[in-house]
Amino acid sequence: MTSSVITLKELFKYPYFRDFTLIGGVEGLSRAVKECGILEYQFAPEMKTRYHFTAFAEGTLVLTSFMYAVDNEYLIGDALRRLNAMGVAGLVIKNVYHIHLPESVTRFANAAKFPIFLVEETPAYAFSEVVRSFYEILDLRSDSSVKEKLADELLNQDLGREELIHKTLLIYPSIGQHYRADFYLPHEPVPSETWREVVSAVWDAPRPFKTCFRYRAGLFLLHTLDATCWSEIAGNTDETVLKLRRLLPNCAVGISLIHHMPDGLPAAMEEALQAAAINRGSGFLRYDALGTYRILLRAARDYRMQEFSDEVLQPVFFYDAEENGRLIQTLFGLVECGRNLHQLSEKLQQHENTLRQRMARVASLTGLDFRNIEQYEQLSMAVKIHQCIAMYDRIAAIPEAERN
Repeated sequence: MTSSVITLKELFKYPYFRDFTLIGGVEGLSRAVKECGILEYQFAPEMKTRYHFTAFAEGTLVLTSFMYAVDNEYLIGDALRRLNAMGVAGLVIKNVYHIHLPESVTRFANAAKFPIFLVEETPAYAFSEVVRSFYEILDLRSDSSVKEKLADELLNQDLGREELIHKTLLIYPSIGQHYRADFYLPHEPVPSETWREVVSAVWDAPRPFKTCFRYRAGLFLLHTLDATCWSEIAGNTDETVLKLRRLLPNCAVGISLIHHMPDGLPAAMEEALQAAAINRGSGFLRYDALGTYRILLRAARDYRMQEFSDEVLQPVFFYDAEENGRLIQTLFGLVECGRNLHQLSEKLQQHENTLRQRMARVASLTGLDFRNIEQYEQLSMAVKIHQCIAMYDRIAAIPEAERN
């Protein structure tokens, strides 16, 4: 599902790889990279029999510390010749053992147009992190429509745990121990050029890596969280999040809970979708701020819940339709303002007496008076169930993403 290739020149423009130093083979930077692998002892003389069939696939970016060549510089040249003959894309050397690299290494790299890079020994450049970073970048370049189909399957199909994790890793290969999902739902169509800028902003993001993909007319942004960014992500001050908000200012953003297991990705995506669909503004709405909606969302599509909501609200809807009234607007606003009539008055720019008269009419139609706490709870519940049902309808109505 990933893009078939990325050139070395493209790869080493990404922030994570910018501190890698090219020492030779500049004319080979157009080589295509398909995989990333680690050379440990495979070419050591004592391992020749054991690793007789060892070979790196064509297009592999090979990482090594040349641990086995500490006492024999000849083995470095031998490795270069063998790797180049295999068609690997290039070599990254992390010289943690301070091996003397003879000038012949640079001469070979330039003559064979075989790029060789040096990188310092730091935790950020542990080989496992380099491999993970490579595949994360390749993943970001993948076909978004494939991920959209996988997301639909995760959200709408009853999958076994093994298949669920498999599809999760196809969407987000480097998913970490802690992660969250954001869903950006524009209030108006977004030009294709803006979408390309959004994806580029995620590509250029510093660690920890994120992935994004178009989903219907919106966009999923998946974050892996670590100790270096937890507060920034939690507070939505993360550089990538801020950049996306600048690119998509008229956009409702839903944010999931923090999840800790790979099989929780469908729940994270659904939480982000639901929060975005309920969010009628142009800011962030966290799933954990939805209050009772978190409970109602799970049950709102039960026919008994819908019946209850209809029994309470239909007389009000019918009255508004016949009298061109504003009772529903007032009732929904009152629930949104937590039964605070003064706050509703300021929001609607209506006198409180006008709002009381409307709510008196609601009471006559429904038999429920908002001033009575138990009766208000029934009104509030009916309104919230209606909004949850409308939310599901809104998600279902989100058009497919236009592919330009």
